[in-house]
Amino acid sequence: MISPGTNIFTEKEEELNPLRGIPSPIWKSGGLLLGQIREMTGLDTSAVQNWIKRGYVSPPKRKKYTADQTARILIINSLRGGLRLDMIAKLIGYVNGSLTDSSDDLIPDSELYDMFCRVSGKL
Repeated sequence: MISPGTNIFTEKEEELNPLRGIPSPIWKSGGLLLGQIREMTGLDTSAVQNWIKRGYVSPPKRKKYTADQTARILIINSLRGGLRLDMIAKLIGYVNGSLTDSSDDLIPDSELYDMFCRVSGKL
């Protein structure tokens, strides 16, 4: 089974969320670099930069992406095979309001991605 939005294979349904396997010191130090996200997802740099430019993902701080930013990238990447980017943005906005303001989020993106992984594992 492939973890949603990634190219990471896992045999166990409960391990579908690859963000859980990333050691907490990495998140405490600011998060993942774009190269690490590219390796995890198979995305081109230009795709992620385009999503930032369009406001679908907030810009990294000191070139590092937090768990929530990474989760947002994984959500978008997993849904883009079936939905247009503007529809994905509306869907995320429906759950979390403004895409660029995390203060109005009902559910942090990392929790939303975790829920998405659990549902995906049941399909």
